[in-house]
Amino acid sequence: MDATAAVIVHEELAAVDPAFCLAYLAHSMLFVNNLAQNGNEAQKQKWLPSAVDGSKVCGMCMSEPAVGTDVLGMKTTAVREGDEYVINGAKMWITNGTLDGKDTGDAYLVYARTGSTARDISLFLVEKGTKGFSLGQKIQDKCGMRASMTAELVFQDCRVPASNLVGEEGKAALCMMRNLEIERVALAAMSLGIARRCIEEMNRYAKDRKAFGSQLNSFGQIQRFIAESYAEYQAGRSYVYQTAKHLKLESVGNGLDADGVKLYCGHMGKMVADRAIQVLGGYGYVGEYNVERLWRDAKLLEIGGGTNEARAGDISKKGPTGKKDGSAANNCGYVLTVWAALGFLHGAHWWVFPCLSARPDARQEWLCRWHAASYIAGIVVTAVGGGYCRSGTARVCPGGEDMSPHCLFTEQTTAYQIIYILHYVGLAWNFAHWVMDGFHLWSWSKQLARGEPLRLFATNASLGSYLYSSIVWLAVALATLTWTVIFQWTTGNAEQPSTLNTLAGILLIEFIAVLLISCLVLRTWRVITAGKLSAGPV
Repeated sequence: MDATAAVIVHEELAAVDPAFCLAYLAHSMLFVNNLAQNGNEAQKQKWLPSAVDGSKVCGMCMSEPAVGTDVLGMKTTAVREGDEYVINGAKMWITNGTLDGKDTGDAYLVYARTGSTARDISLFLVEKGTKGFSLGQKIQDKCGMRASMTAELVFQDCRVPASNLVGEEGKAALCMMRNLEIERVALAAMSLGIARRCIEEMNRYAKDRKAFGSQLNSFGQIQRFIAESYAEYQAGRSYVYQTAKHLKLESVGNGLDADGVKLYCGHMGKMVADRAIQVLGGYGYVGEYNVERLWRDAKLLEIGGGTNEARAGDISKKGPTGKKDGSAANNCGYVLTVWAALGFLHGAHWWVFPCLSARPDARQEWLCRWHAASYIAGIVVTAVGGGYCRSGTARVCPGGEDMSPHCLFTEQTTAYQIIYILHYVGLAWNFAHWVMDGFHLWSWSKQLARGEPLRLFATNASLGSYLYSSIVWLAVALATLTWTVIFQWTTGNAEQPSTLNTLAGILLIEFIAVLLISCLVLRTWRVITAGKLSAGPV
């Protein structure tokens, strides 16, 4: 099922029994969805049918006794020995870790460290009965979620076949981040279910119960509890369903709003349950009316799946950037303003240069006018393309990055690819102008003032329109070839940082190299031809 279907199911189940819903979440989202997205065909064929029909109960192992939210600090290791991996460590707070308090569940996806760096994490499928794999303890006396079995699982020289490696070795950090996104959205949906049930309970009680000769819901304090709870529930519901609508299970990069819905709804659900207890008074404090159980269950949703404090920290680090908000026209206006400020500041001198010449030349004046007009055209292309690309029209990249050549040419529509390429062709055109003019501005200014023809840097070659355009277009063609084919750049994802700065450095070096090599070739050619002419006929 997709993210929206998952939200519907988890909201409805949590409204009845959050603890059962949590067990379902661990099985369906953390095991079934995780394996469906990251496993190979053999693994899917072996385990998904029995997991989907419910004949086997499964889960996922990530947290450890000393590692919770700081999940990349996990200590469990997996070492390759021939055709097997040997896993050592312990996993804590595992939902569905046991079904009877005596043995483990049927199968688990286990994260373990397979390298020396923080992100060298791999994912393994470990089955019940595997030698070295055992139940450590069933977690007793929980505050809430008591219908969901939670356990510690122990791996002591646990040997699993190499074929049980899910995905690539050392690449599971991305699988983890992808699965955490849908987990947090599903947990937020659980908070919605709890809040809705609490609103129903307190509204029913406030209608039936009388105090001082009036219905309880006639008092302003009670009305405020119910009304604020309903408004907060509906706000959270809108946020969760909007996030689910845009979340693709096979992608990474939805972390900002996945964190946001969990942060908001986790706290909202608990506060609504707290108000429900207050409305019911003494009856709310006992198990007969359910709301005290819902309050205890709701508290976990501020902790499990990443604490609220960690979610707030991640949100402040990730953004919000607003890059997916607004229309193409609004974003186009923003980009156009920035580029116009730079472009006209740079290009205006080309419009006035011909007027500074002591002896104006019509051909040279045309060259300057053409230069200014083409530069401004490049600004417009860059702005329009940038505004379109920033308007949320891009499809989500499966690797979690905002964009990369692989994502551009495999995931995006043809129209988006064309506009994206034109945007960067315009950008390269502008930068090529900047580099060309940066080398020539001083010498061209003096040549124009003396009424001399414009000449290429360190040569006596007259700067005709074709020569100038040829050099600029050569630089643009090389830059376009570099960022589309040669250099595999990325805006960054959960596993690797952005390489855009490296790309920018490469392109700048290319622009300068094209100019200098062009000047060197022309200078050499002129020396050779001048030597031949001076030698004369034999």
